[in-house]
Amino acid sequence: MTPDRMLEYGVFLRDLNNHCDALGIDRVQHILLKSSQFLIFGGDLARTVSGGESLTPETDHIECAASLNLLTQGVHQMMMEKNGEANRHTQSYKQEWTQLWEFTLAHSFGWDVSNPNVRGVAIMDLGSRLARKLNAQNPALQQRSCNAWGALLGGLTDESVEALGAMYVETLQWARAHQPL
Repeated sequence: MTPDRMLEYGVFLRDLNNHCDALGIDRVQHILLKSSQFLIFGGDLARTVSGGESLTPETDHIECAASLNLLTQGVHQMMMEKNGEANRHTQSYKQEWTQLWEFTLAHSFGWDVSNPNVRGVAIMDLGSRLARKLNAQNPALQQRSCNAWGALLGGLTDESVEALGAMYVETLQWARAHQPL
């Protein structure tokens, strides 16, 4: 790790800790758990701002898939800001990415990724199909989702929150318009 990367990582941790303080997240928790809680907060915020409700067992599967896609883009963006593009294809990056993703899904949806319930399996499958279809047919939307997360990570402002909410709405509308996934 170069001194520049170490400095960038330090800035990332400082900024995340500042968010944790503002959100009342315990600073002594593992960095991945803190990251996961921030992502869940961002996802809930996006749904609230867009007029959607938080995820519940009654939430329809397309809404859950759109939320799953939004959270996945948040994981991508957080990992890229923390580790950089150069480290994206390393084994340690992939392991950390997977752990953050699993923490986030388990806490957001309320089920264990390694052993989800039937509804969880359906949502993960639908979310995976949505992500593949978006990556193939609308990569610009995926990039805008990452950019919206980047803005939220850069500072919790009305604009950054509204941008993430708009991305949730756009993702959900796109998913509904492009059935079947």
